Amino acid sequence: MEVARKRKGMTQEQLTAAIGEKWPSVVSRAIRGDQSPKSKRVREKIYRVLGL
Repeated sequence: MEVARKRKGMTQEQLTAAIGEKWPSVVSRAIRGDQSPKSKRVREKIYRVLGL
């Protein structure tokens, strides 16, 4: 996920805005593999934005 984000030239803040989340820390936890329901939903949004 990090590699795909960097290939698209996005910062984590830009990715956070692109998926409509308010806090970059939520996105960071999702990227690192947190298993909470919120992180799983955020990961699905990230996959859609990055085309994974």
